[in-house]
Amino acid sequence: MTAAHRLDDTARSYVLALYASGTAGYYLFTWYGYGGWAPGHPPLWNLEEFVAASGLKFTVYFVLSCALYRWLWPVATQRGPAALLAGLFVGLLTFTFAARSLQAQLLDFFGWVQFFGGSRAVLNDAISAGFYLVQSCVLLSVRAAPPRPAAPETPDTVRAPVTLVKGELTVIVPWQRVAYVKAYGNYCRAWLNGDPYLLNHGIGAAEAIAGPMFLRVHRSYLINVQKLRGLRRSGRSTLAELDEGSVVPVARGQVTVVRERMAADRSSPG
Repeated sequence: MTAAHRLDDTARSYVLALYASGTAGYYLFTWYGYGGWAPGHPPLWNLEEFVAASGLKFTVYFVLSCALYRWLWPVATQRGPAALLAGLFVGLLTFTFAARSLQAQLLDFFGWVQFFGGSRAVLNDAISAGFYLVQSCVLLSVRAAPPRPAAPETPDTVRAPVTLVKGELTVIVPWQRVAYVKAYGNYCRAWLNGDPYLLNHGIGAAEAIAGPMFLRVHRSYLINVQKLRGLRRSGRSTLAELDEGSVVPVARGQVTVVRERMAADRSSPG
């Protein structure tokens, strides 16, 4: 499992824990505020009250978060700190106002009342903004944490050969011979001796199978670091030059990673 996949799993676990604790905490708060143990008030486990209060709110948060982070996160994290801060600010405003609108419409549709109504309605925006910021901080802290170093390749961990297809030709070659891999829909294209071959895996699966020999330099590209000559600038873009003459774009957020990998490989013995 690669460092990128471990990072995704860790972030997913943290966010799920945040949603579980937020949902439970907010429901206990609203249940007590609506009456708690007062005579005639429903018991603690009351499905309708749970859905009307915490369930509805955090479902809206979850749906909005999935849409926002799918759109903003890949762009912001690949374009430097300024773009990341701008993306988080745009996301904060969008999340807060969209959460207010969706919650109001759903509450009206089901005939439920807003817990913080009237002059206290601004507290709903504060809760939405606060949750979005906490969620973003969790994701940023996990992303910033250094990944565990990959285990060195040994004869026991040598990667199995890869099967590539080009028309009616099928070849089975060691991963070392592949120069780079490019996402191609649900599949990939792998460049071998300057020619593209079809690889029956998505880019994420290819990264996991290829192992630490390959580095994700862009959302759509993996390169064989053993074939990396160096980096060069082309306008505002950075390109990776490979031994076979191929040129691959490098995302801004990955330039430092590539340089560090190059320095580490050159300083290692052998």
